[in-house]
Amino acid sequence: MQFITAGHIVMSRYRIKRHDWQYFSRQTTIESFLCSRGSMYVELQMPDGSPLHLGACHTTSGTDVVVEALHLQHTQLYCGGNPTALLQVQEWAQQVSEQVARSAVSSERNLLPALATQSSKPIVIMCGDLNITPHDRTEYLGVCKALAAVSSGGGGGNGGGGSGSRLSSQLRDVFDGTWEPTFGMSETDERLLTQTADVNAQKTVDYIFATHAPEHTAVDAMRATPLVRDYYQQVSDHCALIARWSW
Repeated sequence: MQFITAGHIVMSRYRIKRHDWQYFSRQTTIESFLCSRGSMYVELQMPDGSPLHLGACHTTSGTDVVVEALHLQHTQLYCGGNPTALLQVQEWAQQVSEQVARSAVSSERNLLPALATQSSKPIVIMCGDLNITPHDRTEYLGVCKALAAVSSGGGGGNGGGGSGSRLSSQLRDVFDGTWEPTFGMSETDERLLTQTADVNAQKTVDYIFATHAPEHTAVDAMRATPLVRDYYQQVSDHCALIARWSW
C-alpha cells in the first residue's frame, strides 16, 4: 500500500471515451513503497466525432526527495540528471503509442462518418511533471526521442512492439526554447512545500508536448490569495502550465 498517489486527474468538456492507467515498472526502491508513480491516458471524443489523445505523467523525483522528506539529510535535488525518470517516460510513450493504435483500429472497424472525412492523423497532447530539466541534456533529449517515437509509431523508443499510428506531425515541446521555471520561487523568504535544499533553486520540470502547436501558452505561478499568503505563497509547489488550442 502506497501512502502518496501520483495525483493525476483529467477534467474535460468533451466526452471521455476511453482511459487507461499504468504504474511504472521502473521505480526507485524507496518510492515504490511510499508513493505510486505512473501515467494516465485518455481518449476524448471531439464534437465532430474525431479523437483527441491525452497523456498525463508524473515521474519519480529520485531517492533524494524521499530522503529529504524523511528528514534523514539535506540533499540538492535534480543535480545529476534523472535516468529513472527517463525510463518512466519511455514506458509512458509506449502506453500512449499502443492506445493511439488501438483507437485507430477501433475507428476503422466502426467506420464513423466523421472520421471517414478527416485525416487519419490523430491529435496527441502529452503533459506532466517529468522531473527532468532542459539542462539535463541526456535525459531531456531522451524524452524528445521517446515522444518522437510515439509520433512515428515506433512504440515509445524503448524497443517496444506497439505499432502506433503515424501522426500528422511530431510531438514537440510547446515551450521549446522559452522555458520558464515551473518549480521553486525567487523570494528569499520562500514558504512552500519545497525541500530545504531546493529553496530558491528554480527549475523547469513540467512540460506540454503536442502534435499541433497551441495558439497560446503561459506559466501561472498559482499565487495564493492575500488572506493566506503569510502561510504559503502558492497553492502548489509547482506552477501551472496553460496551453490553448482551437479545433
